[in-house]
Amino acid sequence: MLNTETNLTAVYGMIEALNGVSTGASNAKTSLLETFVDDRSFSFVFKNAYNHLKTTGISDRTVEKVEELAEDGGNRGERECLTDDEVKKVAMCQDRTLTGAALLGFLSACRSELTVDAYDVLTRMLIGDMRCGITATALNKLRPGYVPSFKVQLAHKFEEKRLKTFPVAVEAKYDGVRCIALLEKGGVKLFSRTGKLLKGDFPHLVEQLNALAQTAKSVYGDEAIVLDGEIMDEVSGFSETVAAVHRKTKNTNVSLFLFDIMPASEFESVTCDLPYHVRRAALKRIIAETAFGDNPSVQLSEEYLCHSVEEIFNINASILDKGGEGVIVKPMNGKYEFKRSFHWMKVKAKNTLDLVITGWEKGTGRIDGMLGAFVVDHSGVSVNVGSGLTDYLRGYFKGNEESCIGQMIEVEFHEETPDGSLRHPRFKAFRTGELATNPKSIEDGAGC
Repeated sequence: MLNTETNLTAVYGMIEALNGVSTGASNAKTSLLETFVDDRSFSFVFKNAYNHLKTTGISDRTVEKVEELAEDGGNRGERECLTDDEVKKVAMCQDRTLTGAALLGFLSACRSELTVDAYDVLTRMLIGDMRCGITATALNKLRPGYVPSFKVQLAHKFEEKRLKTFPVAVEAKYDGVRCIALLEKGGVKLFSRTGKLLKGDFPHLVEQLNALAQTAKSVYGDEAIVLDGEIMDEVSGFSETVAAVHRKTKNTNVSLFLFDIMPASEFESVTCDLPYHVRRAALKRIIAETAFGDNPSVQLSEEYLCHSVEEIFNINASILDKGGEGVIVKPMNGKYEFKRSFHWMKVKAKNTLDLVITGWEKGTGRIDGMLGAFVVDHSGVSVNVGSGLTDYLRGYFKGNEESCIGQMIEVEFHEETPDGSLRHPRFKAFRTGELATNPKSIEDGAGC
């Protein structure tokens, strides 16, 4: 049966009209779009084309293969609308249950039965590029919520006054690339924070996420779910992680650290009211019950419970000393708000000062007998700086600690305290002396 709400030939005419408006006439284009936006066929095409979560994986090359299969150009049809069965197959393309030869067969049949213009609109829709200068933002401006927005939660800079109750969750901040994983019956799709499919090929992550999807049925049934996390190459670092997600090559070195979960329907509707501690408990349970094998690459993000601001700063300093990026503070009842939110707050020691060493302190415990900390002058207040010192540096000054006095160092800190000291100061680098001209020597070992 024909679905008359999918008149693709009519949509082709609308697209041509939009393309006929000169580039500089934005108001005229908006006015013209206003006349099309509520048309049912137009709506069907553009809502499918611009929904980030309904990507098909079909490319221009796929369409070229269909042309190559057509003998002598092939016959072209006169049908302008899709059938109900073809609408179902469009959905199968989107959930990746129609692939390979079956996909090519579907497109070939559409090519031979639809008008040239209707088939052109169909393939543009499946590729996700209508080529008429109309964006999802423009559509949503005219009709809010017209196209599902791909939005993720982002963190504000930490503000102590925003914390109303304790304890709060504190998660390690990873030096990687944000990854939104959609797990549905057709498999796994990995997106960037802006809704673009990651180009990287990560078969080990896909395999383990498929296993996780099976476990998640105990919580979410057959509903598709969305996972929020960070992809990271723990060995090669950030630059290699970025390269991995942008290259169309197989990579089995990265890990995926997950920190949030929700039904795909909530992600698509931009509404998730469950508090953080409930979402975290569900994610923790699902990961714990999933058999990932001997080398799990899908992992739960590192989390701590803190009962005071001082505990938050201590955890942050500890992670920085290990070479980490800092922490994200999350109130236990915080929602996932799909925008920059104070329900996530990042603590990163970005403030730095160049200060003169006025003294030193002896080490204790493991570093007994070695340099424990530099003492620097901050506007007349003595501040001990021991965090960030490597064993190489401690050994370098052993027995000759006085030689550090008078030298200038760069000190990283979170904030100034009311008494004029520095909260969680951390050594970064020498600004004077031999170690300033040979900085490689202080990079050896943990702490820098």
